[in-house]
Amino acid sequence: MSARRGERGALSPAVAILAVMIFWLAGLVIDGARQLSARSKAIAYAQEAARAGASGIDLNADQIEIDVKDAGARVDKYCARVRADDTTVTSCQATTLTREHIVVDVVLENQTTFLAMLSIDKLTAKGQGEAH
Repeated sequence: MSARRGERGALSPAVAILAVMIFWLAGLVIDGARQLSARSKAIAYAQEAARAGASGIDLNADQIEIDVKDAGARVDKYCARVRADDTTVTSCQATTLTREHIVVDVVLENQTTFLAMLSIDKLTAKGQGEAH
């Protein structure tokens, strides 16, 4: 059976468009999974930094309270170690530091693989940890 006039190669544009869509979807799945992993890592770092800070207890107080100065130093020390070990960490700091409460925020920049072809080079993952 021969091709009708004007119908020769009609499937080629559809295949090309479908291939691009499948490639884009694969990029979303792979880079999306990496982004979820980076967010989990940011939360874990933030929680550990908050715990490290909360271990600085004021032993001279009548009730158990956080020694703000010592807690800040402990958070900074933990964050410095994290930044040295993980180059994706762009920010790690205590945002709230009182005698009862510590909040630490961590930001990671996640390099993309497939989405970079669509001019999305980096994704930002944020995590927050608290200790009382």
